[in-house]
Amino acid sequence: IHRQNSATEIELLSGILADGIRSGDFKNISTKECDTLAAAAMTMLRGITAYALLSGGVMADDIQMDVAIDVFVRGLR
Repeated sequence: IHRQNSATEIELLSGILADGIRSGDFKNISTKECDTLAAAAMTMLRGITAYALLSGGVMADDIQMDVAIDVFVRGLR
């Protein structure tokens, strides 16, 4: 189940990236690079979650997502 959910998340994020490229919001990159970036973003988000849990604190979901998106999108522009 986890593998299927992960693949679905990556597929959705890759589609969002492709839409951002088509609209001119992000750099022009290939479809393969969209898939790689989507996987990297999901890995980063999981890392933020793991860090929060291991450090004894728990970040709210919206804060986790804001941090991940901010770091990720800055690199795409």
